[in-house]
Amino acid sequence: MFLQFMFAICSVSINTYYVGVASTASPFHPRDEYRVGHLAQRHMVCSPGQYISQGGTADKDTECLQCTNGTFSDGTSTSCQPHTKCESVGLELIKPGRDSTDSECGEHGSNTAVVAIATGVTLAVLLVIALKAIGANCRQAEYRIGEDCCPTCPAGMYVKRHCTEFTSTSCRPCTEGTFQDNMNGRERCFSCTNCDAGLGLKVKKFCTVTSDTVCENLDGYFCIDSNRDGCIAAQRHMVCSPGQHVSQRGTADKDTECLQCTNGTFSDGTSTSCQPHTKCESVGLKQIQPGSDSTDSECGEQVQGSNTGLVAGIITALVLCIALASMALWRKKIIGNILL
Repeated sequence: MFLQFMFAICSVSINTYYVGVASTASPFHPRDEYRVGHLAQRHMVCSPGQYISQGGTADKDTECLQCTNGTFSDGTSTSCQPHTKCESVGLELIKPGRDSTDSECGEHGSNTAVVAIATGVTLAVLLVIALKAIGANCRQAEYRIGEDCCPTCPAGMYVKRHCTEFTSTSCRPCTEGTFQDNMNGRERCFSCTNCDAGLGLKVKKFCTVTSDTVCENLDGYFCIDSNRDGCIAAQRHMVCSPGQHVSQRGTADKDTECLQCTNGTFSDGTSTSCQPHTKCESVGLKQIQPGSDSTDSECGEQVQGSNTGLVAGIITALVLCIALASMALWRKKIIGNILL
């Protein structure tokens, strides 16, 4: 009973961590915290450019996933929204969307850009246009917060505290691993891009507080998705199969091109041209195995020619032996006649 009483006091009074003796979840720790063993820990907050794939519970932390290309999230939603296609709502694109912000759209032919943070609802876009028409926009180096216009923070910094009637905007530098490349009124900096080797990428230029990481493709890869600064995703160059030759080697922008060998030629897939099959007879050999599109002809010694020479030698020896025997008999006969 005393332990339960102490448990309740600690949970309620501190309200930042959970110390318990029971194995079940406690009703005392706050909803935005989860239990780790006998302690409670605040749920992770997803960064801009990520969405909540699994909300935090009493026993598990929040899970975040990166938005895919062409979508965005400010880190608080449970899914990434597609970037607004400005043309589809009768506007022109002013600034492409990022993984944490939507596309910025404006009126055609307008001298001052109208920024429409669109969610796909046409009515919201039209409302922003109407506000612009009556002069509701802040000046270029200002941003709107409620009914007020505050001075923006410079590139490399974010808004720590918004301006008031008596104070200006308070700015802080972006922390390591984050950046802000423009004047802004954001309360967070963007997360630096990770050049993932699994996507065939490596770092071309490291992230700074005023610029994002620039990636390029690894050696042996070519870029399949790029932006104005570098490569977003790459793919390994194709490897030609045996029976093909490399007609065009892969580059940073193009894949390897392969062509099939024609009849009477071969390649193992690594050469830039197909070679003709060896004609065994032309080098004084006999063909043992015909060539294919991936292998050369197999040649061996002329066995048949060697047998012919052997037979000719034997016949010559026999003829010589017969001739010698005939001469011996003839001489013997002559000598016999003389003796008679």
